[in-house]
Amino acid sequence: MDWVEDHLRLSILLFGFIFCGVLAVFGLYAAAIFPLWISLGIVYFSIRHPESEVSLQQDRRDRRKKRLKEQFLGCLRDGGIDPQDEEHFECLNDNPIHFVYYPMLYGSTEKKLKRIAEESMPVFRAIRVDGEQLPPNEDGYFGYKVIYYTETEIATLTAMEVRFEDMEEKPSRKRIPIGKYATGETAYMSLDGVVGGMIAGQSRSGKSAATSSFIAMLSQLENERLIVCSNKIMDFKAYGDRVELHDDPIDILNVLNALNKEAERRKYYCLLHDLKKIEEFSDELPHVTLIIDEYAILRTTVVETPDSKKPRKVGDEVDRAVFVAASRNAAYGMSIFLVTQRFMSGLVDTTTRSLLTSNLLGFSSGDARSDEMLFDTRADEAPSCEIPISSKGVGYIFCEGYMNKPRLFKAAYIDEKTEKRIVEETKHLRPKDTTYEREEGLPLQA
Repeated sequence: MDWVEDHLRLSILLFGFIFCGVLAVFGLYAAAIFPLWISLGIVYFSIRHPESEVSLQQDRRDRRKKRLKEQFLGCLRDGGIDPQDEEHFECLNDNPIHFVYYPMLYGSTEKKLKRIAEESMPVFRAIRVDGEQLPPNEDGYFGYKVIYYTETEIATLTAMEVRFEDMEEKPSRKRIPIGKYATGETAYMSLDGVVGGMIAGQSRSGKSAATSSFIAMLSQLENERLIVCSNKIMDFKAYGDRVELHDDPIDILNVLNALNKEAERRKYYCLLHDLKKIEEFSDELPHVTLIIDEYAILRTTVVETPDSKKPRKVGDEVDRAVFVAASRNAAYGMSIFLVTQRFMSGLVDTTTRSLLTSNLLGFSSGDARSDEMLFDTRADEAPSCEIPISSKGVGYIFCEGYMNKPRLFKAAYIDEKTEKRIVEETKHLRPKDTTYEREEGLPLQA
């Protein structure tokens, strides 16, 4: 019996050792592959629940904004400003880097902030920095906005896909959506009492697409008469039922002269009704927007006249008519936009350019000089050479009344199908045509 009991004990002990050994081996194996199972679970959960990936990205952005805030606080302290705990200070965005600061003490802070912001550009690898004073908050303290523009902002805009359908806000004459900033905010242009604007950019830079989106937005406005003049009239054929299209140089000159005569009529209308300017528009008295595409080509146009030995310089006549329109017609509900690759002083009179700075769009022009984008006046603030030629649709926008300086944006793109839909939906908005005398078109000089 003792022999049986001893063997039974040995068998149980041996079985226990084997069982514990197997458990230990499987435990070590499970511990080794545990991280793999966790990773697979996270991937599976991210696929099944994409909002989790969004939250992870948001957490990363929040951590980055916190780190940027700490960096800027260090720059402030190094520059002689010691922010207090009760002061409102926030990093709103990380691309471009956007800070808002409401100091408790008001005095020389603005000058110090400007100096500190410029000195701290290398810290944030910025290519430009803007500072602006904000209105007072609820406690009555003035605030400051500091924005660092980095090279990554251009990369972000280049990667963005902004379509016409993304412009959810309906256009009004005060706010016409035209694209988006890197922050996702909407970029606007305006017709509210402005003379007009200029759109510049080399071929394949996104200029024509932005112009088409601009026209599509304008076509949705009530009591809006749209006139588009271009030697590439087929680019705007979709708007034939909503927009007046002209391609003959003599015809375009007639349109300009007719609009200037209409301005005279509206001047007497204002005198009769004791108005400083026309603000209310109707079907009989619509707002007029004239868009002249490829203005440089039109400006250099001459025609052969059968009854004269000298060719007629229609381009010079157009330039004079544009100057008259730009110098006075805004008060009478008329705006004029010039579109071309470059606005050189030899093609557009300097005074005319200075009048048409209410709305500026400048698109990428590769290695072109910075003064060729925003027409000399704002070259240092928006140099075109920062934007590579491969960044289609990326440019600078300046809209008087909405921003102090030009800002990088991505223009919205509209396809032909959407163009046709917009025109079909807005046919009824076309106001009564204003008649004008047409001069017979003459052949262009070779």
